[in-house]
Amino acid sequence: MNAHDNVGYTAANKECADYKAKGETILWTNRIFSGMPLFQTSYAIKSNLVGYVGAIFSFFSYEVNILIYLMVGMYFALLLFNLKSKSSIPISIAYGLTTWYLLSIEAGHNSKMFAIAYVPLLLGGMYHTYFTDNKKGLIAIGIGLALLIGTSHYQIVYYAIIMTVLLGIYALIEFVKSNKIADFAKRTGIILFVVAVSVGCNTTNLWTNSEYVKETMRGGNSELTKKEEGSPAKKSTGLDINYAYSWSYGIMESMNMIIPNLMGGGSNQEILTADSEIGKKYGQEEYIQLPTYWGEQPFTSGPTYIGGLIFIFFIFFLFFILFLNEVLIQKSHLNL
Repeated sequence: MNAHDNVGYTAANKECADYKAKGETILWTNRIFSGMPLFQTSYAIKSNLVGYVGAIFSFFSYEVNILIYLMVGMYFALLLFNLKSKSSIPISIAYGLTTWYLLSIEAGHNSKMFAIAYVPLLLGGMYHTYFTDNKKGLIAIGIGLALLIGTSHYQIVYYAIIMTVLLGIYALIEFVKSNKIADFAKRTGIILFVVAVSVGCNTTNLWTNSEYVKETMRGGNSELTKKEEGSPAKKSTGLDINYAYSWSYGIMESMNMIIPNLMGGGSNQEILTADSEIGKKYGQEEYIQLPTYWGEQPFTSGPTYIGGLIFIFFIFFLFFILFLNEVLIQKSHLNL
């Protein structure tokens, strides 16, 4: 697939690839900016053996591999959340085929997509460790977290931390209600030990990144300045908040998740049929291609569509489970 980021990576990695073809390893390239280390782009850390686990399902092209990893990761995560296999399969397929994932693959956001594929395994393992079985849950946490950090996509790692903290708070509340604080502390201690091991597997990656970020704009050490009209130049101390939020969905646009093309579709050339209103206006005989997006983002390839039917199923089963729990509670009272 002729993805934008893949083309950019191939160009940036050319110098490194040429040396690698001659059996040499370089850690610096002049092809990116005015020159920079290759730790963030092309340096392969062979000492992290967990990476070989992540290559188990790599049978096809990277685009197909990403979809497989998304589905397989979610499937095992749902099993760890104690769902049955028959229920986990269709949910995993729907998860892997979410439109936003396909758009990210089309853009070449490979490391991000692999990182997202490992997050469900981490969360499922954490839930399983607290509420079911230590061994399976801890294995899932260890593998999921080690592979997640190994992708070097720290934005997704950051989001994963938020979700694990929320899940940990939920577990704490449940254990407090059951008066099992000591058990919670024990399980949490084991989880933290596994987390430490998973982080340790990525020491080389984390250490080099920690050193490098201090010299970058994101680390607040950029010499670049942005001068506003009528005010003195101000040295950058990190990314501007408007830059960070440029691709954030607003409240209205978030409805794209259940209503496809609510904001028109993509910023690229969308195909509109001849019988569409625009097609009729321009008198096209077959079709017309125009950018149709009118949302607040700078540009987008399309909507983050999850599926209207999936959303309906979610609401239905949510009420079904709540109703079922109420029936079971009443039945247990009657038995008492």
